[in-house]
Order: sequence, then structure tokens, then C-alpha cells
Amino acid sequence: MAFVSSFSGAKPQSNRNSLPRLSSFRQMTATASLSRRSFLTTLTAIPILIPSLPQPALADRTAVGARRSFDRYHPRILSLIDTLKEIRTFVTRSDASGAAALITDKQFDIKGRRALSIYATGFSDNYVGQRSKDMLRCVDGFYKEMGLVADGTNMEEHYGKAVTLLNTYYEQARLPQKELSGLALD
Repeated sequence: MAFVSSFSGAKPQSNRNSLPRLSSFRQMTATASLSRRSFLTTLTAIPILIPSLPQPALADRTAVGARRSFDRYHPRILSLIDTLKEIRTFVTRSDASGAAALITDKQFDIKGRRALSIYATGFSDNYVGQRSKDMLRCVDGFYKEMGLVADGTNMEEHYGKAVTLLNTYYEQARLPQKELSGLALD
């Protein structure tokens, strides 16, 4: 019948499921363009959001940063050395209580350790490099030896080891060795 009706000029009955209507086609393209638009909007928003995302820490390794670190921590290290010279006098007299009082003083114990440690980590970027690790080992060893000096056992021996560790720290930090003059026992 469909064959005959197509020749006779009659409209064939269309199957509604066979072809999409024009209005549904427009609706599909509008939906597709909306999804493309939202995708592109999201895509263009990514560069705006990137600075607000957590970034890895970057050390200030410029010459200005190194100078600031030196200016900030070197006077504290010099103060520590001055206290160490006072401790030397107590060690030469075998006065453990006087040495212990200076070693356990907050200026020497906490502030000096922090100054040495923070200055040591200024030589590394985003990780602690080998040079900084070696310097931090010297700081730990220095304070361990000074703790033994404060206990009063073999004060001269442990004081000598502490001065040697501080000397090694200075060599690695490339600080002037003349600042350490007068620390060693004769």
C-alpha cells in the first residue's frame, strides 16, 4: 500500500521513531552547545584557580636572600661564640657548675642552636642538601659534646671535640675562621 500511495501523490504515513523531528534536533544541538560552553568555561577557569592551589615551597636562593640570612643569623652565632669563650674559662679551671650554667642558658642552648640550624638549612633548595645535612650533624654533635661538658666528665676532651665540630661547621658554611680564634684549649 505504501508503494501505491507514493505514486498516487498521497502522503506516506511516517514512523515517528524512524527520524528525529526538527525540534528535537535543535534541542540536541542546544544541549550539546551548552555542554561545550560549560566545558570551555571550566577550562578557562583553570588558570585562574592554579595560583590558589598549594604550591611547593621554594627557598629564596638569591644573593639577597643569602645576605639576609647572614645578616640575621650571623650575629647570633657570634654571640654563641662569645659565650663559648666564657665557657672555655670555666673548662680550664675545671668548674663544671659555671660551665653548666652557661651551657643551659637559653641564649646559648636554644637560640644558638636555632641560629646554627636555620643558617645551615639556608644552603638548600626545596630539600635539605648534603651540605646542610653535614652542617646539621655538626650542630647536633656540638650540642651533644657541650652537654657532656656540662655534666663535668672529661670536660676538656668534650670541649675540644665541640670546638672541632664548630670549626667544621664554619668550614662548610664558609664563614671566617678568624672568628673562632681563642676557642681552642692550649
